[in-house]
Order: sequence, then structure tokens, then C-alpha cells
Amino acid sequence: FMLGDNLPGSPPPPDDVIRILGKNGDSYNYMQDLNALVSGKGFAFGSSVQVKTGDLQFLILYASFNAGIGFDVMIKDYKQVQCKGRSGPIGINGWYANGQAYAYLEGELGVKVNLWFVEGKFPIIKGAAAALIQAKLPNPTWFAGSMAARFSLFGGMVKGNMRFKFTLGEECELVLPGSSPIDIVMISDLSPGDNDSEVDVFTAPQLALSFPEGQEFEADTKEGKRTFRVSLGKFAVKDGSKALEGKITWNKDMTVATFHPHSVLPPKKQLELDVAVTFEEQVNGRWSAVYTSGTLAQETRNFRFTTGEAPDYIPLRNIVYSYPVVDQNYYYPRESSSGFIQLEFGQEYLFPTNWKYKA
Repeated sequence: FMLGDNLPGSPPPPDDVIRILGKNGDSYNYMQDLNALVSGKGFAFGSSVQVKTGDLQFLILYASFNAGIGFDVMIKDYKQVQCKGRSGPIGINGWYANGQAYAYLEGELGVKVNLWFVEGKFPIIKGAAAALIQAKLPNPTWFAGSMAARFSLFGGMVKGNMRFKFTLGEECELVLPGSSPIDIVMISDLSPGDNDSEVDVFTAPQLALSFPEGQEFEADTKEGKRTFRVSLGKFAVKDGSKALEGKITWNKDMTVATFHPHSVLPPKKQLELDVAVTFEEQVNGRWSAVYTSGTLAQETRNFRFTTGEAPDYIPLRNIVYSYPVVDQNYYYPRESSSGFIQLEFGQEYLFPTNWKYKA
């Protein structure tokens, strides 16, 4: 019995039940998705009993049996978690119940021989059977059941097996809190790519969108056609927990955003590219932020890439402009008493603060 604020997830059936039923691609961990999603308050209770006899022997006969029966029930508050195609939280205001009941029996009966010309166990009958029923309810309500049995007589001279399963109702396809409200992928490309190595330290990371930022578009959903627009919620390049400083610019079509770091990317470092796109929906002529399962809806990407070496000089491609200009002819002796070089990406590592610079 459990009662409290942070209940653990509902357990799967015992391994003996799963082994007898046979997986065949089936998953009997019916609460796997909800268990991974949220830990909430509620209560749970269950009971089980198991009997294992080990090897029993009477004269030349031997037998062994393994049997068990049990159940688990849980009612839990999943807060604002939603099911795809349904409005409002799961269950009744977020309270959702689940449960399972199971029974299994397997055994073997045979003859144990120990003679000078033969020794060993010779099974007369072997068999196993298991039954499982699982449920999640209400809103939506779903039931599933499985039953299997197998037997073998006289060392396999006569044998057979049976497997049966059923499902009733509708299983909840979870909408993760903060997930995208539509099936269209908004972030069409990111560079550098995930796990790229030896990335040039002069790289300016880019994000490409499927639709221009701020431009409305229609999308088909289970609720019908809906009008959305997207905006850039986050575009950060991180060195560990520190976000690099820089500015973001857009192309003319507002489909490509470029992050220009103030300085070159740190050399020989694994950096993190963290981006997010948020959604707004037009309802009754007004735009409002979209929430899924009580959390702001976003499409996110999180890439990691590793930079290469940084040059020990200023490359020409990193010079935005300078005075005197590069390759300038006819510079007069007293034309100016000073000059400058404006870099696109800062290279502070080339200029230690304890040096004096003259040209």
C-alpha cells in the first residue's frame, strides 16, 4: 500500500508471466510512457503470492511446480497531461487509474532413472499457463488481456501450445508537456550538425525553419484546420553551463537565423547548440501562446559538436574592414597617425592584456 506525493511508477507483470506469455514483439509494460512522464500524488495497493516447490521426489518419480497470482492498482494525479486528439487533461481532472491482475502455473512431472546403462530425468508431462489482464481508465478507457498455455507429453511425442490476446477501448497516445501541437517539423535544419567534429572556430551556427518566423499558416489536426505562427524562442551556443555572447540575424525571407558569436568559438571544445521554436494560434482573431499538457508548446533541438584548432594569426576572411585597407596603394607618409582593424569574430586569445602592441 502506498499513499503520498511522489508515487513510483506502476510495475510491469512478473518476469514469469511475461516468459510464459511470450513477447512476440508485445510489451506488457503497459504504463511505461506514463511512468516516464510524471511522478505525482495518489495511492496504490497490490498483493501477490508465489509458490516454488523445487524438486520433489517419491521413489523414481519427480515433480516441480511454480505458481503465482497477484494484482496491482494505482490512482494517480497526472496533472495537465493530455492524450492526442483529446482536449483537456487525462482522466478526471488529471486523475487516472490503472491496474493489472495475473496468474500463472508451470510444472513438470517425470521419472528419474539411475541405472548402470542410463541415467537422467525423463519428463512425462511438462506444461505452463499464464493469464494477464490490464486496464487504464477512465477517459480514455482501455483494456488488454493475454493468455497462453503450452504442454508436452512423453518427452515431446505429443505437444501443443495456445496463445490468445485482446484489446478493448482506446489507449492514450500521450501528448508530452510542451511538445509541438502539430505533426509538421518546424526546424528543418541546424548547422553544425549533431556530433560534428573539427568544426571551424569561425563558424556562425545557423537554424533553418520550414515557415518564415511570424508568418501564419494552416495545419490539419484532429480538431480540424487551425492557424498557427512560429517564433524563435531560444538560440544558444553553450560551453558547458556558460552561454556564449553574440547576436542573431535573419535572412530576408525570415527562414534562416544565424548566431554570430562576439568571439571565435572556443577551440578544441565540445559545445552545445540549444534551440527552441514556440507556437501561437489564432483564435477568434487573436493570437495566443499554445500550451500542451499545461506547458508552453515548443519544438526543440539539442545538438553537440566539437571545434577544431584556432589559428595563431588573423585570417583575412575574419577582417570586416581596416584602415589602411588591405593592399592599399599610394598611402601618404603623413596621411594618418593611427590605424585600425575591425574583426568579424573577436580573437582575444591573440592579445594577452599584459602585452603592449605597436606597428
